[in-house]
Amino acid sequence: MKFFKLFLVIFLSVSNYLFAQEKETANQTLNYPVTLQNLSDALNLLNINVFNIGIPVEGQNKLRLFVYLDEYEKGGVEKKHEEIWSEIIGNGTPTGNDGKITLMIHKIDDIKFAVSIKTLGGMRVQLIDKAPQYNIEHKFELFKAQPLLPGKIIPVLLFGSMWHDPNLPADAVRFCMERQLNPDFSSEAFKLMTHYYIFSFEVKNI
Repeated sequence: MKFFKLFLVIFLSVSNYLFAQEKETANQTLNYPVTLQNLSDALNLLNINVFNIGIPVEGQNKLRLFVYLDEYEKGGVEKKHEEIWSEIIGNGTPTGNDGKITLMIHKIDDIKFAVSIKTLGGMRVQLIDKAPQYNIEHKFELFKAQPLLPGKIIPVLLFGSMWHDPNLPADAVRFCMERQLNPDFSSEAFKLMTHYYIFSFEVKNI
């Protein structure tokens, strides 16, 4: 009997200790800090894409940076060319977040999306409406990086439609077949997309 009582006391003591440790571990697990991956996953659930794009300007002259949003139909037919941002950079003038421009695109629905441009000079949000015939899902792909030279427009980001592939089932669609698009638009995707937008940068001497 004494042995049983001693065993019971030890068992309860150890059980209480293990339960306390398990509870503490559980609390620690529940209180892990939010990670960048968590934030990225949350943004994806909200259909928000964020791109930090560097400004690879050559030289130290003071320049004016322009951000354009161009809309195209299949075959490279331009529908719209729009300047959506400009500011002075270079010659010691800080730009963006450590020399980057942040593009944040929120796909509201199949027709509407919002574009947010953030630099050290400020922030602008613009609402874009796609034509109803282009309500197929659009996705993003970056262009290969290039230096910014005065007077040369550099494409940086594609927001393009998926397309129907005749080699796949009738309801199947696909997107870009390569990572980082060619800035001369020679990538195969430009022959297949029915509709797309291109974000591009240009600098001009002041």
